[in-house]
Amino acid sequence: MNLLQARALIAQHNWVNAIMVYEGIIEHEPFLPDAVIGLAEVHLHQGNLDDAASTMQFLPPQESAAYCAAKGWLAYHQGDLAAAHATLEAGLAYPDVTWALKYRLARVYWDLGGDFQTNKAFCVAQLVGAAKLNPHEAVIFRWLGTYYLDVAADPIRAEKCFLKALSLDPSCQVCGLALTDSLYATNYERAVQLWTDMAATPVHAPWALLRLAQHDVTHGNETAIAHLHKLLRHDPHNASLWAALGHVYQVFGRIVAAQKSYAKSLSLVGSYPDDATNLPSTSVLCELARIELSLGLLDEALAHLTTAVETGVTTTSNDQTNVGAAVHKLLAETLFTQAKTLCAQGLYGRSHDKLKQASTVLCTYLSQTSQTDDDDNDATTSLYKLVGDIHLFAFYLPVDDTWLSFLQQGTDAYLKALSVQPHDAMALFDVGVGYWVQAQARAYLQNVPMAKWSLQHQPAYPPEILSPVTTARSYLTQSLQANPNDANVWNALGAVHDHIVLKQFAFVRAIELENLDAAWANLGMLYLQSGHL
Repeated sequence: MNLLQARALIAQHNWVNAIMVYEGIIEHEPFLPDAVIGLAEVHLHQGNLDDAASTMQFLPPQESAAYCAAKGWLAYHQGDLAAAHATLEAGLAYPDVTWALKYRLARVYWDLGGDFQTNKAFCVAQLVGAAKLNPHEAVIFRWLGTYYLDVAADPIRAEKCFLKALSLDPSCQVCGLALTDSLYATNYERAVQLWTDMAATPVHAPWALLRLAQHDVTHGNETAIAHLHKLLRHDPHNASLWAALGHVYQVFGRIVAAQKSYAKSLSLVGSYPDDATNLPSTSVLCELARIELSLGLLDEALAHLTTAVETGVTTTSNDQTNVGAAVHKLLAETLFTQAKTLCAQGLYGRSHDKLKQASTVLCTYLSQTSQTDDDDNDATTSLYKLVGDIHLFAFYLPVDDTWLSFLQQGTDAYLKALSVQPHDAMALFDVGVGYWVQAQARAYLQNVPMAKWSLQHQPAYPPEILSPVTTARSYLTQSLQANPNDANVWNALGAVHDHIVLKQFAFVRAIELENLDAAWANLGMLYLQSGHL
């Protein structure tokens, strides 16, 4: 009677009570085969290999298929394929062969590979035999489908097997995703119907709900939110699902809800501080930071971006270079934004500190990536461009001992970006502006009235100022050769050119192209200074 009770509990997936019943039986009859084997099977189902091994340890070898099935399956999970093969094949000789023994032997054949996997007399024969003994086990049809898909190259039979498996167990992710891959390109509407049907079953099918949510997001349907809520009701502590919900909220413009979902995802990851592999997602940290930036929460955004950078240092992946570039750039941009805000508030010292931090973030990353072969040209160019922007902003801050060298480092960064894309009009423009800023900085240090002299015809600049001015003019001219329709470049060329008529022409051309306010102001100052134009 107790054995029947234990089997009933197993059928109900009540593993804890089943173990208690089996242990109670074994306490009175330590070598009762049905009880020992039953307890070992429960431990195997739960993945407790040590408990299963200790349970079977003192049971003498039995002449039964049930014993061989348990003993062989234990050997399989312990990585001993040879022992599993021999034990499970021996079980075929007994009259009490069950579907489980045949299925397990098929799994061993599959892992052995070669002829055992491809020859229908081995793996497939055992799976078919298991299906005849128990046609209600989804896992059998799942592996039959895998065989027909990967080995026999028979997608029609594979599809039938996968559909049969899903009819028995809609939660089977392997079958669902295999069918999705098969139908996605050839019959997308049928794939959507499959997801809809599986998601509507009483059995929880996470894979179907996720695919359905993805489909709805792609087509602008907010029911994707409801699908994710359904998933979270079954798995409320899944950080990935909370992150997905945050993304969906973000897509539909629900920024505050997205912020809360991302924060919930991070809190769930952070609830396991001792797990070194359970690190917060870099993408979640960055998306949360972007939202916080849009809400003006700079300090919170900086904290999350700093964590993202630290997380990126401790993880490795094939696309880590691209991810790292994006994270470091976003952190540097946030620090740069703070620097500009502090400058506008008159807090120049703190602004300078933020500029230094932003520069350090990027320069450290660039020095690390330059030692590898993983450089991405577009990412590298954008980072060097940002370094240049950060350094040249220091022109608006009070002068100190490092002021001029800090500005020169910005021009050097622009030159590095130009070396990656030597014919890019914007890169040439940046370098030209960098040299022009250097010239103005040198003029300021030497008390040269640069604003006045730059409006004169062929001004007599000192050599240390004339050199960067001439270089700036050269790069701006090259930029216009690459793209003659950029109003900003024409305006800059007018500022640096030494011929008064060409200055006028450049400012007028900038106004014609884009009606720039800066070009109007420069042209007005030129007329005021020159008088006769």
